[in-house]
Amino acid sequence: MSYSHLTTLSKLALLLSVLGLVIGVQSLTTSTVNGVTQCSFIDYGALLFGAAGAFAGSLGEVRALGMAEGKLENLIVSGAAVMIGIFNVLRGLGVIWGPC
Repeated sequence: MSYSHLTTLSKLALLLSVLGLVIGVQSLTTSTVNGVTQCSFIDYGALLFGAAGAFAGSLGEVRALGMAEGKLENLIVSGAAVMIGIFNVLRGLGVIWGPC
């Protein structure tokens, strides 16, 4: 795998997806009404960067399919960006690793 074979779109997609793991702006709200506790959580950083990384990764996948040289490397990197991005979106919505 060569770094020089990667397109700018694949590099950007991976960067955005990884930023979703690092940058977090979180909102946590809890309330208790008649003994019933409700909790609401969202991580805007993970949600924003995860969605952007997944979108850019999917565009990178489409672009990589038409390439002759470096096709496999770009498919792998763009696919990893899509998977990390989807994980970040689920984490940002609190479905995975949420405190609620």
